[in-house]
Amino acid sequence: MIAVRDERFNKPFHIAVTIHGVSDQNKIVVVLGSQHNHNRTRELHCFNSICEEFTILHLGFLDYAHYIITVNFYGLERIEENYNVKDVVFYFKTYNPSFTKIEIWFRCIFIVLTFATSCWFAYSLRFFYFFDWSIEQKWISVLLPLLVLYNDPVFPLSFLVNSWVPGMLDAMFQATFLCALLLFWLCIYHGIRQVHLIT
Repeated sequence: MIAVRDERFNKPFHIAVTIHGVSDQNKIVVVLGSQHNHNRTRELHCFNSICEEFTILHLGFLDYAHYIITVNFYGLERIEENYNVKDVVFYFKTYNPSFTKIEIWFRCIFIVLTFATSCWFAYSLRFFYFFDWSIEQKWISVLLPLLVLYNDPVFPLSFLVNSWVPGMLDAMFQATFLCALLLFWLCIYHGIRQVHLIT
C-alpha cells in the first residue's frame, strides 16, 4: 500500500524478485537468483491517497525455515518528484495449519462417502444389463467416479511434495467433472425436449 497525495494515479512499473533460503547450517542458498529473477509488469492504481494491493510472489512450498527476499521496483524512481510517497507496506499471508487439517479431513470424508455411494449404486444395478439402464443411470455411473476424483484424493500431496503435479491434477479432476456434469444436463434437456416434440 503506497499513500500518495493525488486523487487518482495510474503508473505501470516492473517488479524484480530474488529469493535466497537460509539452510540449517546458516548457509545462503539461491532459490531464485538475479539471472532467473521473477520479473513481472504491474500497474499501480491509486485513488484517494491509497493504492490498490497487488501480489508480489507466492511460495507454494517452503524448503527452508528462513528466507531472504529482495524486491526491486523499476519505473517508480521519479515518482517522488510529483507525489509524496508516505510508506510501502508488505503483507505476508500463510496457511493456517488448523484449517488445512480440517480441509483434509472434510475431503477425506467426502471421498469415502462418494466412494461408498458409487459402490452401492453399482451393487444395486448388478442384476441389470448395461444396455437396459436408463440414460440417467448411465450418466450417474460416470458422474459418481468423477465425483470421487473431484474431491481430489491427491490433495495432501500438495503439502508434502514441492511439485506442480498435485495442482494440475486437482484442476484436471475439477474440469473433467464439471464438463461431464454440463454434458449430462445437456443430454437430459435434449431428452426432455425430444419427448415434448413427440407428444
